[in-house]
Amino acid sequence: MCGAVQISLPALPDTYGSCACDMCRRATGSMFRNIWVADADLRLTGNDTVRTFDSSAWAERGFCGECGSPLWYRMKEGDHRGLSLGLFDDTEHLIAGDLYYSDKPICKTLRQSPANPMTESETLAHFTRGDA
Repeated sequence: MCGAVQISLPALPDTYGSCACDMCRRATGSMFRNIWVADADLRLTGNDTVRTFDSSAWAERGFCGECGSPLWYRMKEGDHRGLSLGLFDDTEHLIAGDLYYSDKPICKTLRQSPANPMTESETLAHFTRGDA
């Protein structure tokens, strides 16, 4: 929001994901909507402003150290991250993709049906198998 961190990609994907787990809900006040991208495709400026914290034993969250805006969710053992959808201006073309923790009450507020809803147990199995 403040512009201290700039993120660019060669192109945005066609879909976005949403996570309604308790951790994402607490971090964003709603669902964490993101685009999943390879670290190699990410161009970041203002890296000295980025702050991270371990949000669990397996993941970290990145945020702007100036204004606190959420930047990403990243699995520690991977080479991809979920970039906050709020970082990008042109997202009109994106369609809903994966919805993690689809059994949470906040998911009842969705207008667009996700392509792949997963309950809490299905989400945990998905990431434990290494499908992500």
